[in-house]
Amino acid sequence: MIVADISETKARLSSFVAAVQAGDEVIITERGRSVARIVKEPNQSTSESERLASLAAAGLVTLPAKSPNTESGKLARFAGTRLSDIVSEDRR
Repeated sequence: MIVADISETKARLSSFVAAVQAGDEVIITERGRSVARIVKEPNQSTSESERLASLAAAGLVTLPAKSPNTESGKLARFAGTRLSDIVSEDRR
């Protein structure tokens, strides 16, 4: 684990990123107190839903109670003038 203050982190960011890629961890401090941590990004082979599920299990996000309506091809119909007609009229 590497511990560095903000000014050192700015000066040596490239080397710190290389260390993180190699598996190390960098703790950034400000006035002696840790304020951030740089860690290696987890393997991206997990799906988005799996990553969201792990965040929900940790209590960091709340997932919706039901999935949104994703039916493709259905357009919402509203009474009144079509938006394309309004835009065409405005361009004249």
